Amino acid sequence: WVDLNNRGLSGTIPPQLGDISQLVYLYLNGNSISGTIPSDTGKLSQLQELGLYNNDISGTVPSQLNDLPLTK
Repeated sequence: WVDLNNRGLSGTIPPQLGDISQLVYLYLNGNSISGTIPSDTGKLSQLQELGLYNNDISGTVPSQLNDLPLTK
């Protein structure tokens, strides 16, 4: 469980995030994160919730995320 909401974070999401195989919940809402969502995020096979709203994310959602057990 990682809750980094409203922490004033900026920059991009590092591709290495996909190496945290046991990550289930990741909340990055309300920051100044920019760039795209790395395709390596699709390696987070346990990820159920991903919060990215109120950031400056651009591009499309990587198709690799379609295979994750994300809560709809």
